[in-house]
Amino acid sequence: EKTGSWSTRKGLFTIVFIILGLMIAGEDGITGIGSWIISGLLTGGLFLWLYSAAIRYNTAITVYAVSTLIIIELGVRLTQGPFPGASVGYMLAISTIVGINFYWSKLVAK
Repeated sequence: EKTGSWSTRKGLFTIVFIILGLMIAGEDGITGIGSWIISGLLTGGLFLWLYSAAIRYNTAITVYAVSTLIIIELGVRLTQGPFPGASVGYMLAISTIVGINFYWSKLVAK
């Protein structure tokens, strides 16, 4: 573990998570630098909190966390309906992710 049970290198990994949040926030074409910085800091802070509270104890939940974020994003796109026929693809993608996670949980439990 790179942080020694979150007792060393806290500053370095805090900066890494903040940079990660800024990179993710810049992905959706935010209109101003102020809103980009605020959303990036909030996203980075969320990732930092998730890591320090849960993921460092059980790295297997990373798969479920990422899958949940993807399913939420697909669900939002499903409700917006950008063009006819896209909803079927979104539902298939969500079903596939849920199925793979179910299979993954059976593999991890063994």
